[in-house]
Amino acid sequence: MSGKSLNLFDRDNAFRKWCARIVISKGFLWTRNGFILLTLVLLVFNNPFLSPDSTMGIALTAINKLISTVFLVELALKIIARGMYWNGKNSYCSHPWRVIDGLLILAGMITYIDYFSVGYHHQSYVLVVRVPRVINILFKNRSMKAALISLYQAFPALIKLGVFVFINLLVLAVIGIQFKRGFFYYCDTHNISLDVTIETKQDCMDYGGDWVNNDNNFDNIGNALNVLFQMCTAVTWEKKT
Repeated sequence: MSGKSLNLFDRDNAFRKWCARIVISKGFLWTRNGFILLTLVLLVFNNPFLSPDSTMGIALTAINKLISTVFLVELALKIIARGMYWNGKNSYCSHPWRVIDGLLILAGMITYIDYFSVGYHHQSYVLVVRVPRVINILFKNRSMKAALISLYQAFPALIKLGVFVFINLLVLAVIGIQFKRGFFYYCDTHNISLDVTIETKQDCMDYGGDWVNNDNNFDNIGNALNVLFQMCTAVTWEKKT
């Protein structure tokens, strides 16, 4: 500590010393990290269709406001302990990340305005704004930091792999278009009450049916890539006929 914090608390001030002890304690660090990770939990349970008057909505609102309050207290303690800017190299605003962190905390204060006057729907924005704080925790953990750095270093190779897979899908899509274009049309017989055998489009039209195309088809490159992607990943495959 150096100088006079906020022009109110000098180095020998008992309250400033107490704030300094608090912000460097392990209990304070674990508590802060716990509330930051709680933000992720809120992101999981929050959704735009959740009614603010429901039990879940009320609980999420209360927890979100509690987190905002805890972060604001954290910001105040750190500024009092370190000083704002004119207190040497350890001042709160002397490090770029601290400035960003402080702005993120202040942005979270919209929760107080939002729920009383604007509406419930901005809660997701507030939660997303706090995500960089979670990333900061990950980078401070040695093992997690090593994993993230490894992932970053592998990213160019992953891009190349993605391009390779896309080219293969593109080739298969072109082959599918050549052999299966127009192959997936069928007769929708919901308007036909007779038990008849339909083999061609003309048969379908003669009996009053609708000649329609299946959503999954190879009639163009976009649809062909979509079908191949679903085949590779099984995304929504259980809903397809």
